[in-house]
Amino acid sequence: MPLDVRLRQRATVWARQITTTAHSNLGNKKKLITVQSRVEENGGKIGIISTAYPTAVSKYGDVKNVARAYEYGSGIHSTGRYGSKSKYIIKPRRRKVLAFFWDKVDENTPRGPKFRGISPETGRALFRYVEHPGVAAVNSGRGYLRPAIASVRKQMRQEIPKEIRQEVIGSFRKAFSKGLK
Repeated sequence: MPLDVRLRQRATVWARQITTTAHSNLGNKKKLITVQSRVEENGGKIGIISTAYPTAVSKYGDVKNVARAYEYGSGIHSTGRYGSKSKYIIKPRRRKVLAFFWDKVDENTPRGPKFRGISPETGRALFRYVEHPGVAAVNSGRGYLRPAIASVRKQMRQEIPKEIRQEVIGSFRKAFSKGLK
């Protein structure tokens, strides 16, 4: 069997392994994010393209950054690669205040620019804005996709000779920096 055919077959197996490992790294966030890896060829080079995107749309709107947030962390939990390490300010869109149940406030909590009091009708805490701390990356802060790719790279090093490996890994780098088309 020719080398390029065998490499394509192995690349398909590695793509499946990246997807499977990334999904297992997501833990209890599997329902929020879908990971897909596929094999692409360009100019005789074989590359594996992995993408992650949100599966769900929250009742508050699109959650397009959830895949990145659980890979790199967000807010004060951010690695600093995307955005600064700070809390997010969340303001109401259609009302004057945000209203939700929160056991940390009561009638004795002092009012201020942020906290406006407790609703007598519903018992919900009323806020002009809240500061959300963001989310930590899954997999003990390591993310889900990068460790999956690293484990497959390690396996590639064991399975294929160095000169062939450099061709395949070179296509990985090219795909990540520019996108393999």
